[in-house]
Amino acid sequence: MEIKLNDSTIVKTEGNQAEIISDGKYKLTIFLDKDKVTAKYSDVVLTIEFSKFDIEKLARKIFSI
Repeated sequence: MEIKLNDSTIVKTEGNQAEIISDGKYKLTIFLDKDKVTAKYSDVVLTIEFSKFDIEKLARKIFSI
């Protein structure tokens, strides 16, 4: 599935993966697993493990990268 958020940002989802592409060159990839989320941007990888899903807390951690 592909969603155009605005003129420069597209979100592509497939299974447990989402790609956020901005200006056609910046790409953030997010992988959702049963007990962790992994976010990749360029050469930076952030993995967050959790036992209870808290979307607000998770979004703040991912935004920090």
